[in-house]
Amino acid sequence: MPAIKYACSLSALASVLVVFTSQIAVAQNFQLSLQGQRFSTHQAATPLESIVTIPAKIHITLSQSGAFKQTTSTFFPGDIEFRFLTVGDHNGAASFDLLGWRTGVEYDVLDAKGALEARAEAFFLAPNLLLKTGTNRQAMATPPEWQADYQFESFFDQAGRPATVVIDQRTGEAVSARSANLLYEYQNYLGDKSARTAQSIKVKAGGNLVADWQAVQITELVEINEQEFVHPKGYQKRQVLGALRVEKIAENTYRINGSVSGYHTHFVVGENSIAVFDTPIFTNEITRVKSLIQDTAPGKPISHIVFSHTHRDHIGGAAQLAQDGTQIITGKEGKFAILRQLGDKLNANAVEVISPTTIDLGGRQIQVIPVPSSHASEMLIAYDRQSKTLFQGDFFMMPDLGPAPVGFTVNRELMRHLTAWALVPDRILSVHGRVSTTQELMQTVTLLDAEKMKK
Repeated sequence: MPAIKYACSLSALASVLVVFTSQIAVAQNFQLSLQGQRFSTHQAATPLESIVTIPAKIHITLSQSGAFKQTTSTFFPGDIEFRFLTVGDHNGAASFDLLGWRTGVEYDVLDAKGALEARAEAFFLAPNLLLKTGTNRQAMATPPEWQADYQFESFFDQAGRPATVVIDQRTGEAVSARSANLLYEYQNYLGDKSARTAQSIKVKAGGNLVADWQAVQITELVEINEQEFVHPKGYQKRQVLGALRVEKIAENTYRINGSVSGYHTHFVVGENSIAVFDTPIFTNEITRVKSLIQDTAPGKPISHIVFSHTHRDHIGGAAQLAQDGTQIITGKEGKFAILRQLGDKLNANAVEVISPTTIDLGGRQIQVIPVPSSHASEMLIAYDRQSKTLFQGDFFMMPDLGPAPVGFTVNRELMRHLTAWALVPDRILSVHGRVSTTQELMQTVTLLDAEKMKK
């Protein structure tokens, strides 16, 4: 199957854009439903795997008025579901966490450009619709080896971005299309001639497969109730993160707030040194984070960095934060993931913990316990008995703003581990969301049980 690979063709097209097509609407109303898999690197249930397959669903409504609504559901290891609703039009869009555990009752905003691009990307999941709505379609030079069967074309998508498509000359159907950032490959068209639908859509980014949709349904709607595009009640616009800063959680126990990612790093200061727990730090923030830690504990080295697990969003800043002599603590087989993601130098200083061990910071001891989970086999928790603080990652997440959500399988797993190790923390710290309590953890498990009873 041919796919246009010439990046220069897109930049050349951009220079001849005359009419901006952001206001173009669909001639009809449509609903798209797709099921399949997404693929994510460094998020698998075991460090030995570099890529995880994630069951996924997506449902999109496109109105002829230009409004759109998209609901997505993805399941990560440990029965952790992301379910988001995005509603918008050419003026902008808003994204809502329907399960309330990741962003709680706060919603994120897309500006007009972002909303137009999100809406435009939906058309690439319906190639026949894409061909009907693309503007300024023009033939491109087709490589000689493809000329007998295919025609390469350029066009502008619904956001006015230059795009390209490969057409099967026999059927007139698209076999591949390239948007601004993604390549879509189409196969197995089904349905009558006027509305045939590709039942296999592979989506690639930089040559890597990021999604594979196998069950695709496209339905034309005579009418749409405009109430479909009304924002759900009970949400408020996300609060301003503020500058990177240190928050004191307990005596000599701190958290970094204000990261662009919304994630948190924690650290404990002893008489001799510092232990850091997870490093989900953006590269452009690392210098400031280092300074904050050093200002909090002047002259003390970072002797340990503890990874709750080796998923990329928990360890990304470790290479820049580690100092000479910093020991990296990971769970069983975690060194495979560290080597793959962070390189030889950090891996050489990594130690795999396969039984409970203690970190001595001088007058402050932290217990590190291996607790394999369905989310990550190398999972560790760390417990500071002096302040009764539990450090953990992805077992349990409370949103920054909002009530306790329905829990996942991993929430129950953490409860079992706390019982098994006789841990009764006053507070539970997570990379995601606010500082929480054992009572809130129990509440999420109670809600999970109640939800399962309904089913």
